[in-house]
Amino acid sequence: MFSSFSRWALLAVMLVVFSAVALPLRAAQALDPLDVLDRTLGLVAQGDVEGARTTLASLADPEAGDVLRLTTHGTLEMAAGQYAEASARFRAALGADPQNLAALWGLSLCLLQRAHVYEAAACVGRAAVVAPGNARVKALQAYVQLQLGQLTDAAITGKAALDCGEKSPFLMATLAQIHYKLGYPQKAVEFSGFAAKYLSAVTPQTGDVSVLRLPLTMTIADTPEALSTLSESLGQAKTPEAPVLPLDTPVDVKPNAPPMRFQIVSPARESVVKGLLRVQAIYRGRREISFVVFQVDGVLRGMVTELPYHFLWDAASTTPGPHRLVVRAYDAHGLLTDEDAINITSAGGKLLEAPDTTNAVAALQARMMALTMPSPALLPLFTSLGMWHLELKEYPQAVSALEKSAALDPTNDKVLQTLGKLYTQSGLHALSTTGEITRGPIGMKRVAVTFDDGPNPLYTPAIMEELAKYEAHATFFVVGKMVRQYPDLALDLLANGHELANHTYNHPNLTKLSQPEIIREVLLNRSAIKEVTGRDTYLFRPPGGNIDEDVTRQLRALDYNIIYWSINVADFKKSPPPEQAALVLAKVQDGSILLMHNGPIDGTMNILPTILAELHRRGYAIVTVSDLMKGR
Repeated sequence: MFSSFSRWALLAVMLVVFSAVALPLRAAQALDPLDVLDRTLGLVAQGDVEGARTTLASLADPEAGDVLRLTTHGTLEMAAGQYAEASARFRAALGADPQNLAALWGLSLCLLQRAHVYEAAACVGRAAVVAPGNARVKALQAYVQLQLGQLTDAAITGKAALDCGEKSPFLMATLAQIHYKLGYPQKAVEFSGFAAKYLSAVTPQTGDVSVLRLPLTMTIADTPEALSTLSESLGQAKTPEAPVLPLDTPVDVKPNAPPMRFQIVSPARESVVKGLLRVQAIYRGRREISFVVFQVDGVLRGMVTELPYHFLWDAASTTPGPHRLVVRAYDAHGLLTDEDAINITSAGGKLLEAPDTTNAVAALQARMMALTMPSPALLPLFTSLGMWHLELKEYPQAVSALEKSAALDPTNDKVLQTLGKLYTQSGLHALSTTGEITRGPIGMKRVAVTFDDGPNPLYTPAIMEELAKYEAHATFFVVGKMVRQYPDLALDLLANGHELANHTYNHPNLTKLSQPEIIREVLLNRSAIKEVTGRDTYLFRPPGGNIDEDVTRQLRALDYNIIYWSINVADFKKSPPPEQAALVLAKVQDGSILLMHNGPIDGTMNILPTILAELHRRGYAIVTVSDLMKGR
């Protein structure tokens, strides 16, 4: 039994130990809000939405980084596809800080996701005022202007984004649509080609952290009135606007003065303005206007090419006090036709400065924007690219783009029919009258050795090494996902004179798939091989040899020769390697096609050296399937 002194001594020791443990734990719990938000965004980038939610919830102090926390939460909800929840977070952030760039950016994307283009235009317009040099904002603004049909404005804004260093597929695809609508299909093809190049596959790749894909064109769900409701919806004072006058309403002008044909009707002359407002002008002349520009104190702030002639302008972007607003109209030759100018006074505004990118808060906002930089929707991208190539009579390029489109949507009959016509037009690549091949012609002392599956780093290099000893060239029926995983091996096969052929993208049993699924499997692989190597494929072998009439019909429609075999090495795999090799060689004749595997299935590497040596000794040339059938 402990003495009283011993008990007190033990208690003291326990307190010391507890302090040594508890204090660090308490310190660890005092989390740095910026660090928590940074880790939250990191988890969003990895696709771990629930982990991000848990991490964000660990920020116990609701006041810590309030606006930044709201925008981080909004970004998180965007990643989860909860756009209504994300919008609420971004709007709350803007209620506290109307100039918050990350919130303006995120809200713009949420609005676009729901096709509220007019409201998004107001939001991204304010973002452009807050960060006039931000290339991402300019890219998004060009996209919005495209949706609204403001093509010249969109082209100018998109060019400005390019000049600021923005090279994203989203901007390239947007510029492609803009130039096509402006009547420049060749430029449209060039920009779409850049977008397609940077999107390294026809399906989203692992590591693509974009949480939003936007189509190249959309049906607008809101109305122009949404432009004037943004300030109110963000909790800002709405500037009263003068009513838009009917075209036949007389204008109050000085006696004996010529009637004004171009007039600013909002805001009112000599009015006091603040916040986001719409500067609007009307035109009563008969001369055609090509474009209208808006200036504040001699500085260009906007340009439009179509009615209505209005400009979103944030009065907070100027210093408080008097300012002169000028709107000028120009004809198609760039000549000034009309103008109007008014004096106004801005109240409560301040000259905005560029964000400090070295600041930790600004860095987090920039990370949110990078994380949510949209990508173009792939289906309309490749469909448009294919149709534009077709319009320019660039048929091989049209085929490649439309094949990717068909792989993304194998139910699109129009694309499939167009592909069928292009295949016929370019000449079907049949190696036999039926397009189904089991063996080659006899009398030429040639055989074809083929390998299914792969490319595989454990087997492909060794197979190539053995083939090289006899100057033999083989046909490799490769799997698309392996080509994407090991592109260098695919290129090595071609560099060593071998032939690549299609063995589907995921190696399924095609007889168990629907027609769209068959098309997807075949065309995904064809596109993968073409993107990695630049070569097309016209030879196909069904995985496991599983095929029926429907699969055959579909493969022929996609311009494929179906390659079977006359000798399957796996038929003898239960025999010891020497006996297996002897059984295979006993069946070899002129025109034989040998089926082997780019892997361990049939013990290829145990018997390949023996088979190649004996075929060489017998005087057989070992050639690709294409060369076998063409007698080369």
